[in-house]
Amino acid sequence: MESKEFIPIICQAVQDAFQIECYHEKAPFDNFDYSKMDRGLRRMIWGDYSTQFPQSSKDKVQNYEILILKSSLEFYNIAICIKREKEPEFLLLSPFREEAITQADVNRIMKENGISPDHAMQLYQFYSSIPTVSIDQLVLMLQHIITAFIPEFKDHEIRNIDFQNEIHDLNPSEERYVTFDTAYTTEMLGRIEKCLNAILAGNTTEAVSCMKSVLDYAAGYLQPDTLFTRQHALIQLNTFIVSRLCLTSVHPAYIFKQANATNLRIRSTTSINTLRQLPLEMARKYSFLVKNHTYGNYSGVVRDCVN
Repeated sequence: MESKEFIPIICQAVQDAFQIECYHEKAPFDNFDYSKMDRGLRRMIWGDYSTQFPQSSKDKVQNYEILILKSSLEFYNIAICIKREKEPEFLLLSPFREEAITQADVNRIMKENGISPDHAMQLYQFYSSIPTVSIDQLVLMLQHIITAFIPEFKDHEIRNIDFQNEIHDLNPSEERYVTFDTAYTTEMLGRIEKCLNAILAGNTTEAVSCMKSVLDYAAGYLQPDTLFTRQHALIQLNTFIVSRLCLTSVHPAYIFKQANATNLRIRSTTSINTLRQLPLEMARKYSFLVKNHTYGNYSGVVRDCVN
């Protein structure tokens, strides 16, 4: 089986189970954007930097490996060799932590890297947005699912690579901090736009999946994360979705009926955990609304079956 046939399955499983994004890269890795491995955090803090990656793209890889990479910025990545020999292929996992970040952790990281207190919110949002997972459970899942597709992978090695002792020049730059913020916002808007397009197409599965991607990326963005701030953000999101739906052929009466019901649900909910999941319900219901309109010429029974 070609890797392109099963890689999407592995990546989707990792995303669904751990909210970790997965990238498939083939040698040579000259054009790989390493900012995917940390959303540009290292470049923001250190500027132009170099690090000794454990595998060179020009090396002949002898063994299947799972490399657990611990950054000096206190997060992890995982690199997995899924093809050996002269043209190795890797799966690269986006950043995660073993423990939830605290303000004390952020303060320490800022002090060690010469970061101004003015950027405390940026750092806290970044670390709050990356998932907290058990490395043992993540590695166990990777072992099982990869071996199911590549039986030879059962003989893989696990290596822990610690970059904690790496020393980098500290040269803070306000321009890089602005670039980091801009890149974060651009990525967020791109994910929201993709979700909206799925809703407007009536593609419920894609809409819910894209909304989950938005929520994963936005984790930690709302500070302080209180009932009021989350309700306010959801009302804004609801208004934004409705404004786009009004440009479609769906009758405004149906749109505003759903919009009012959603606003009432937001305002009456007193559980932050429930509010955190509400965007998924919004994506599902609004995409159903579009889909239902698409089948407007069919009987009510047929539309109910579709929904």
